[in-house]
Amino acid sequence: TAYEIKECDWSSDVCSSDLHGIIVTYDITDRESFTAVQTWMGEVEKHAQDNISRILVGNKCDLEDQRAVSVEEGQELAEHFNVRFLETSAKDSKNVEQAFTLMTREIKNRVAVSQPKKQTDNPQNGAAKLSGAKTVPQKKKGCC
Repeated sequence: TAYEIKECDWSSDVCSSDLHGIIVTYDITDRESFTAVQTWMGEVEKHAQDNISRILVGNKCDLEDQRAVSVEEGQELAEHFNVRFLETSAKDSKNVEQAFTLMTREIKNRVAVSQPKKQTDNPQNGAAKLSGAKTVPQKKKGCC
């Protein structure tokens, strides 16, 4: 079924230390998938890092006539877990890009807060040199 979560080896790098964000998605036409969000969020809270970015997405909003979960219920659940919420339609491409943009912003904001900016004296530090690129000599400051 679509709402069935696959077993994840939370001890692996993929599911723990390298995970920066997770989008938990349920089907708005399937109440059982909405109910399963509690379990999925619990697994994330239990196994993932504390500072992981999470958003809740209700998918298939193009099927309004088959809706089993209201927008308000989705919003309330997102508030309960203190995560952002939106509804999407993969079929109509409604809010799909926005969901990933939202996740990217959440991760970027979290990383910006948790990792102070590195200050360097040399602006070339950390820059990659492109092969075949010519180096332009810098003019010396001063009179000579």
